[in-house]
Amino acid sequence: MKTGECLEKYVVVKNEGSASHTSFSTDIAYYSLLIYVPKAMYANLDEYVLEVKEIMKKLLPMIKPAGNETPSFYDDAVNANMVSVMYKNFKKL
Repeated sequence: MKTGECLEKYVVVKNEGSASHTSFSTDIAYYSLLIYVPKAMYANLDEYVLEVKEIMKKLLPMIKPAGNETPSFYDDAVNANMVSVMYKNFKKL
């Protein structure tokens, strides 16, 4: 877990819970990637988000985008700009 001021870009994986799939004996686990860049690097935020998304494409079809992405947000607790991107993973029960 990251603590303190953001001095370089990083990603935090947050478990967002799960839901049962309606037609199969499958559970859908949701995860958010919290993508941070330091305050002074705001201009690099979009580029870093795209870089993380490209890396996540390598995990297809196991982990897929869930279609949710937040606008950029300034987190004054760590002096960083952040975007959250949600992914889902289908797991057999």
